[in-house]
Amino acid sequence: MTIDKRRIAAAIRRAQLLMIGGLLAAYLGAQIVEGSVSGMIALGVIGVAWLPAYQTLTQVEDALAVLVSKGVERRPPGAVLVVCEACTLLLALAALLVVWLAPAWAVPVIIAYLVLTSIFPLLADLAEEFYLNDLARYDARATIRGNVLMTTGISAAGLILGRPLGALATAEGLLLVLAAAAACALLALILRWASARTFSPDHALDEDEEPREAAASREAAEDSRIGTRTRLRRLLRPLRAHGALSPLISGWVSLITGIVGGYLALWIAGHGARAGERLSLVLLVTGVAATVVPVLVGHAFRRRPERARSGLRGLVAVACSGYPLMLLSAMLHGEYGIDRLWTLAGLTVMNGAWLAVSFAISTARQLELDGGEFRRVIGWTFSLSALGAIAGAWAGYAMSAAAEPLPALGVGAVLSAGLLGALVVLERRRRRSGAVGR
Repeated sequence: MTIDKRRIAAAIRRAQLLMIGGLLAAYLGAQIVEGSVSGMIALGVIGVAWLPAYQTLTQVEDALAVLVSKGVERRPPGAVLVVCEACTLLLALAALLVVWLAPAWAVPVIIAYLVLTSIFPLLADLAEEFYLNDLARYDARATIRGNVLMTTGISAAGLILGRPLGALATAEGLLLVLAAAAACALLALILRWASARTFSPDHALDEDEEPREAAASREAAEDSRIGTRTRLRRLLRPLRAHGALSPLISGWVSLITGIVGGYLALWIAGHGARAGERLSLVLLVTGVAATVVPVLVGHAFRRRPERARSGLRGLVAVACSGYPLMLLSAMLHGEYGIDRLWTLAGLTVMNGAWLAVSFAISTARQLELDGGEFRRVIGWTFSLSALGAIAGAWAGYAMSAAAEPLPALGVGAVLSAGLLGALVVLERRRRRSGAVGR
């Protein structure tokens, strides 16, 4: 390797570490604020309706990622990230100033802050995807390294540190929460800016953009000559293909996890003076699981990539096993008054397993689907996952899962068992079609 190549590789490594450091700082600040809101819900300051309402907002924004990405991809990723962090910092400082001058407005201000900053994670996620794609032109290993660091780092920064700290800080006052958010935003801005100054990969639109636009025009012309039923069949084709890798499965998983979601954590935390501490413990334990699971599952898939699809049924079965544990603990609490924290074991199993399922489906799609089909499937996956999460969040709220989780857990168990059965059927069909093909 020549000296110039070594210098470029070293610059890429430093820039990437700085960029990921900025991501983790930004995510930590956001999760501290969200954790404080969860703490206020546990203390009864904010209604439980905030959970499905906020999730609806963020999921609707995520569902629009296909449209938003067209604007983001036309700008250098580093510049987009710097602008996102600068805007977040300004909003955090403004919120901090208002709460300092008018403490009575603290709760509305922090809610407004979350709403106004909710779009920035989507913009940052898209910019980071483009950033890693640009880096791949220089060093493919940098992209892999970045994905691993971001996956584990986000779980650690958000679920192990951010949310538990936010829940604990609620008792100390929202001024401290917003000060921490502003400090994290400032650190993120500095790191993003330093990364862009250290090394900024060339960012160009796809060379085949014009042919792609021409192809889209031809397809539109063809659509004008065919019937509505044919166009609809073509549009829905990704939903019917690929078996367990269908976007419908991802939507199903989002629906299941949304029904219980954060509601069970709030129920375990309970009410009273120690609710914030108990919620912090729940978030810490589930956060550790969310950090460890991708590492373990990813290690298994690197050794045998075919496990990404074949292991799905086993992972769903593990997720199903968490429901009897949670149901039993919840019923024993109602009958004999045992501590709600016993339910945390089942919740950890369920959350970890569903995270592994999503990881496996995503990995299998990347391994098995070609570029064009992959893009079509991913578009549907974003949309259906968002819709499933919205439906699950509101279903859990309608069943009062935060006050009495048994109905929501029962529905979740039935849907999980149904998904397991569907995967068994889909796998049998795939094997039969493979046998016929041979």
